Order: sequence, then structure tokens, then C-alpha cells
Amino acid sequence: MVIAQVIGNLSIGGAERLFVNLCNALDEDRVVVVLVGEADDEPNLLTDLRDDIEIHRLRVRKRSWLRDVRALARLFRDAGCDVAHTHMFWPNLYGSLAARIAGIPCVTSEHGRNEWKSRWHRWLEAHVISSVAKARLCVSQDILTRRHEVDGVPMRLLQ
Repeated sequence: MVIAQVIGNLSIGGAERLFVNLCNALDEDRVVVVLVGEADDEPNLLTDLRDDIEIHRLRVRKRSWLRDVRALARLFRDAGCDVAHTHMFWPNLYGSLAARIAGIPCVTSEHGRNEWKSRWHRWLEAHVISSVAKARLCVSQDILTRRHEVDGVPMRLLQ
């Protein structure tokens, strides 16, 4: 099985550390890491990934999101990915849409409360990401409750 792990960047933080630990612990045929955020010159956790993990950078921008999502779907297909596992809001949005285009299932991981979200972001959570994702994994009960009560994510998707 080939698992695509998608995140914005690997700047030092709790979600990023969890991401690296998860990728390193996966015992699959191949793990493909896709960074969809801005290139980060700051200290990061990229060097902490196992040597056999494939790393791809794909800049996804709001102004060219459709073209970029199609490019991400092509990367999933070309790499032979069987499933996409996305982490955090923007990678969840772009990665779930790309997985749908590529014809593979997508699972999201919910790492934070995301107090910054506007009504528009909450609508995307409830109606776009949740309509595509097979499951939405939450790192705590608090985040699960928030995704359901504030963002409108159906409880049947939350774990």
C-alpha cells in the first residue's frame, strides 16, 4: 500500500512533530510526503523523516487552486497512492479534492481548534471537506466536539 501524507510544511510544532512521527512509524510499502505550503527556510523537521520516504513539494495557491489541485491529483496517481491522509485545514481542503479527482480515499487529521476560521472556512469544512473525506480523525475530544458543534462536521465522520 502507498500512503500519501499531506501537510502544509514541516516547521517546528506539535502537529508537525506528530506528522513526522506517524510517517516514520508507518510500515507500508511506500510513504509519500507531499508539502503543499510555502517553502520554509526556517528550521524544520524535514530531516527527521526516514531516508526511504519520498518527499514532494507542490505549492498550492488560492489564486490557482483548481490547477494546483489537479496537479496534486496527478501526483497521487503518478506515485501510485492508494490513500491520502491530510493534516490541517488547507491541506485537508486541497488534498481531499485531489484525492477525489485521483479516485482514492482521503482521511483527514484534525490537530487544532482553529479559532481563526471564518464562516466561509466553516462552510468548507462542513460541505466540501466532509463530503469527500471518508473519516476525520481528531487528536482530542475537544477538537472532535469543536469540529461538530462549531464547524458543522457530521458526527458520523469524526473519530
